Amino acid sequence: MTPADAPGSPPSQSQSSIPGSGLERVAQVCERACRVLGWIGIVLVSLLAFPIAYDAVARFLGHPTIWVFETSLYALVAAAFLANGIALSSGSHFRITFLSQIFPAWKARLDRCALLITCLFAAAFVYSSAGFVLYSIQFDIRSNTLLSIPQFLPQLALPVGGLALGMQAFAQLLRGQFSDGPAGEAIEAIQDPH
Repeated sequence: MTPADAPGSPPSQSQSSIPGSGLERVAQVCERACRVLGWIGIVLVSLLAFPIAYDAVARFLGHPTIWVFETSLYALVAAAFLANGIALSSGSHFRITFLSQIFPAWKARLDRCALLITCLFAAAFVYSSAGFVLYSIQFDIRSNTLLSIPQFLPQLALPVGGLALGMQAFAQLLRGQFSDGPAGEAIEAIQDPH
């Protein structure tokens, strides 16, 4: 098995179902951008341990912080949205699979339909959340805490995360692939435990 054939890796040029190199390039750019955003989300979650540990020690010593709760909450929400694309590519994003289990011959069509719906949802989500961010910028909305953080900063994770989800779904739609991932393996194990 070559590294390109490993689970979760994009198909090689010879395996790709995309007719033409231009669409393959678009799919590669979308997937790379999603991986970068996903890794930013992973780094954010990894770094959260430090301020939370600092706050725990500071509270124990009688000097609680005013910034850890709010900033760690924003970082956690941002990480969740930024990792949308990588979750979809690995098969970790939630899916409803009962139709493909009832109609296994239609699985490929249902997967394409699901990816198309995901693209449409992501576009609508990016549009509406970008409006939310612009509203916060226009009216200078800030958090009701001592930090008074401009709310557009943490809200930016919403349209960026929606964009990541849409780009990954679009890339998979172009390639005609859908990762069953861990969720699919768990369902198969429940259905056939032997």
